[in-house]
Amino acid sequence: MAYFKVVLKGGHMGAGKSYDLVRYCCAQDMVSAFLNALSLSRVKKNPNGTSIYSVEQIALDEYHRGKKEERRDPYLNYRHRQMRKVCTYRK
Repeated sequence: MAYFKVVLKGGHMGAGKSYDLVRYCCAQDMVSAFLNALSLSRVKKNPNGTSIYSVEQIALDEYHRGKKEERRDPYLNYRHRQMRKVCTYRK
């Protein structure tokens, strides 16, 4: 397994509006990481894959640091509508 940092367009903010979102994943290769990133939650669903800016291979320690950041990000972790008021988006 290899570890990847994926930069993509975050969605659910209305048509034509998005923000840069960084997600971390593990996959067999870069193509698998790209395809897995398309199905992640909070990602703009563009059919031709233009919602992904970059995929880069990273070391295991950077992967663990990134996953820790994901767990602290309120936008990625809310489950109820009431929590939307608490979450702020980044440009």
